[in-house]
Amino acid sequence: MPVALAAAAAVAVLSLLFPRSCDQLQHLTLYYCELRDSSTLKLDMPNSKLRFVELNSCYVKTVEFLCLPKLEQLYCDSWRLSGAPLSFGFLALRNYALFATSRIQSGFKLTDLLHGTANVQDIALDFQGEVIWITPEGKKLRSALNKITKLFLHGIYVKFDLLWTLVLLESAPSVKVWNHACDEGTENRKQLSERNDLWDAAQLDGSIHYLQLERLEFGGFNQIIREHLDFIRAIIERAPNLKSKTDPCEDCEAMDNPIYPSISMFPQNNDEKITIVKQLKAGMNRPVEIIFC
Repeated sequence: MPVALAAAAAVAVLSLLFPRSCDQLQHLTLYYCELRDSSTLKLDMPNSKLRFVELNSCYVKTVEFLCLPKLEQLYCDSWRLSGAPLSFGFLALRNYALFATSRIQSGFKLTDLLHGTANVQDIALDFQGEVIWITPEGKKLRSALNKITKLFLHGIYVKFDLLWTLVLLESAPSVKVWNHACDEGTENRKQLSERNDLWDAAQLDGSIHYLQLERLEFGGFNQIIREHLDFIRAIIERAPNLKSKTDPCEDCEAMDNPIYPSISMFPQNNDEKITIVKQLKAGMNRPVEIIFC
């Protein structure tokens, strides 16, 4: 490590091999980096001060986070090889984001991707409008998600069925904020819908209610897409403790999210808003406030 980097607090490495770490680093970003044999990168640094790590389009089979006691945030975007990209040992990780678009990235178990992350409270999964790359696991998911308080689920193609995502919410009873943003995508992405049928809304337990859920944020909403209306109605019916915010546009993670900024198709006038509210609240016997940002 050059002397000039000895006291560096943040380093971004682009298209280079970064063989050793620096104990003073707090923020590390790797873009398009690879090992000579594209095998395993092991990070075992008990004295490290790293708090944020971003991996973007790296050619590494697996990154093993063995010991990074200060690490709080991890962002992994578009890994280039098949197979689960990460494994964990001792971490204090609290925020964890996984993004992927490649069609070879499928069949992952979320429990494997979360193994060793007992302290994680915020998790973001982004499918970027293509393949749903995690597989159903039934009750095993509950042990992996039971401490999650913020769940961000982004990039599901805008016309895919959404009710299956409630299986994740059922497995995360502590979630207070459910942030969902759809991706309008392209014509080619419509062909992928046939490949995303592993998750089935029939797995839902109709008796489960989301008692801790306080806020639903939905980005990319389109009032003419039935799947969107069905999804929001299902949440409202099962989450009796949803709360209103008086300033949603100033602090709305669905509309202004640093991880996944979404494009909204909200109603354009008051008449459209009234019509949608009636559709969403039809048959409900409790007051629900719906805010359009």
